[in-house]
Amino acid sequence: MGQHSKYSFEMKLAAVTKYLEGSCSTESIARNLGTNGTRIIEWATIYQSLGAEGLKTTPKLSAYSAETKRSAVCDYLSGKGTLREIQKKYGIRSDK
Repeated sequence: MGQHSKYSFEMKLAAVTKYLEGSCSTESIARNLGTNGTRIIEWATIYQSLGAEGLKTTPKLSAYSAETKRSAVCDYLSGKGTLREIQKKYGIRSDK
């Protein structure tokens, strides 16, 4: 089963750009898109980790090696970063 998004790549990129430039708050951007501020921050995390390509929907769900999963969990449990920092470090798209 692939990923589907009601937000286009262009919409996500524009939202992330506004957020990272500091020209708009997450809540203001989210309100205009009909979503919440957390989603804008998630997109920004993906963008910072994977670049603009990370904002594009993919035909399949992301898969991570056992070693990547183990390293990410160990780093998180050892206090080597916040959830978002660990996501960026390992290129993990979602916290779900």
